[in-house]
Amino acid sequence: MNRKLILVLVVVAVLEVAAFLVFTEWFQGESYSTSVVVKRIYRDSVLGSVTKVVYDATGSEDLSAYRADCARHGGFFEECGNICQPGATACVEVCGVTCTF
Repeated sequence: MNRKLILVLVVVAVLEVAAFLVFTEWFQGESYSTSVVVKRIYRDSVLGSVTKVVYDATGSEDLSAYRADCARHGGFFEECGNICQPGATACVEVCGVTCTF
């Protein structure tokens, strides 16, 4: 095999493992309590960092666990935030419990 092809395959494998570790850290472990359910996570298309979390909550229940989770991650909590992907050109604006970074 060509050395460049092997190098590319190794780099891709390392990036996949890194992405997997970041993804599992966000969803598992101490990141979320059992009372917080995430509906959708938006990430920056270039850096891969989380830009917005949409929680699976109606807004009518006690939101203290969601508020605490957002604060733990250093985000801005909104009881009635826009659930659209950041930078979306077309999206129906619906109120949702969100955490924006």
